[in-house]
Amino acid sequence: MSWTSIRQELTLLAFNEGVWADTYRWFDAEGNKLDEHRCTMLVAFPEEPPFAYHQTNMYTWADGRARTKDFRIRYVEGSRRFTIWNDDVAGWVTEPADDDENLTTLMKWVRISEDPADRGVYYEMINNSPCGRWRQRVWQQLQDGRVVRRCLINGEKIASDWRPFVGGNPDWDFVKPEALPR
Repeated sequence: MSWTSIRQELTLLAFNEGVWADTYRWFDAEGNKLDEHRCTMLVAFPEEPPFAYHQTNMYTWADGRARTKDFRIRYVEGSRRFTIWNDDVAGWVTEPADDDENLTTLMKWVRISEDPADRGVYYEMINNSPCGRWRQRVWQQLQDGRVVRRCLINGEKIASDWRPFVGGNPDWDFVKPEALPR
């Protein structure tokens, strides 16, 4: 198999390549809102190994805070599964074979963080719309086997080409692109 066979093996993930404008809303276990922020997410599939998937998240808050995180993910050809491993996160991503509409992606990761509130096991379900323009995501964060937070994420695909958005999305982000780290 060639390196680019990932596009044939994980068609839904490959379809997500581009730029997403997401709104993240965090809630505690009882449903009380804790936080809301925006994220411009760039999803790319590099042409050469070792990474099969590269995601850059540019988070912005209304108060001017900003943070950028990069995720580079490996893929074992034929596995229909990504392996996530970096300084902050370890886990997997897959498209369930039983999804007859091929609109769902499932994830599990363990977050190792300096902030105890961010540590734990996370489960994520991503549901794409049939037209591909919208997606809804739900995270559940568990610590010691109990849900401590949930994150509801509504996203809209705003471009299939991520390259023009490397500095941010001035029409969407709360802070100007020049304030984001390069």
